[in-house]
Amino acid sequence: MTAVKHQNAVSVAGVLLAAGQSQRMGETNKLLLPVQGRSLLQRSIDLLAASGLDPVVVALGYRLQDSAPIVCAAGLPFVVNNQYADGQQSSLRVALDAIGSEPHACMVILADLPQLKAQTLAALYQAVQTAPHADAWVPTYRGTWGNPRVLSQRWYRALCRGEVSSARELFAGSPDGVECVPVDDPGVVHDIDTPADYRAFLEALEK
Repeated sequence: MTAVKHQNAVSVAGVLLAAGQSQRMGETNKLLLPVQGRSLLQRSIDLLAASGLDPVVVALGYRLQDSAPIVCAAGLPFVVNNQYADGQQSSLRVALDAIGSEPHACMVILADLPQLKAQTLAALYQAVQTAPHADAWVPTYRGTWGNPRVLSQRWYRALCRGEVSSARELFAGSPDGVECVPVDDPGVVHDIDTPADYRAFLEALEK
């Protein structure tokens, strides 16, 4: 596990958002693209499985027939967002509903971060233990906010109840409640959205 747990640790759940249509990739499902011998989805699943977060769930939707076998092979639970075309927030709500209201906080991991390090997940987990009363915990790389982000129970329950329209609204409304967590991980600010993004990532690996 990447997270070092202690007997009196507060609970941190984990959700992996992997339901989107990858519209900017054209006909390609970006989560099936190879990244150093594994698909992008498999890499993200492996990070989640080794994270020590509990409970965990994967949100699936688009091209379920391709993604569900990969999640099942890893032994992780998943939920299906049939309204995945409505956008990421709909998948987040479905996943958070599955997590329930007991965890102190929930880490929201995007499945299209090819360079994300396991150490970053551990750093965020430890930040929750150190500052448990924050509203959210966000990794920063050279001063820039990145992902994944951790939402407090109060925030993620507000999302589930529909009190706010999106996580972005929560961050905009209460910036003082956000705990920034500096990490040495450019992967928190680099995702893959387009074929050009993917080519640039592969070229960077070869350097």
